[in-house]
Amino acid sequence: MVIDVVSDESTTLQVRAYAEFRFFTALARHAGLIRRVEIACQPGRQPPADAASCDAHVVLESAAMVRARARHRHVCGAIDSAAAQIAHLMRQPVAQTPSS
Repeated sequence: MVIDVVSDESTTLQVRAYAEFRFFTALARHAGLIRRVEIACQPGRQPPADAASCDAHVVLESAAMVRARARHRHVCGAIDSAAAQIAHLMRQPVAQTPSS
């Protein structure tokens, strides 16, 4: 399972490391089903008016894709929400069924 955090210069190394950690822990039990995880984090520009966001795309070995998008007042909250959404989706039978 490859985890790639895509972001611009406004995302700190700490936020990138946090995103990698949260998604790894959320998806470790499904590692054999996952080819790649791409996470895009965007801190809010002027909190609290402009919320931070986290978009996650999980490409499965079957070539299917699972996606989640979360917004929160803080970027770490958006990461937590997106990781929880992806973990929930991966527990669904459709995400675990290999394609023919």
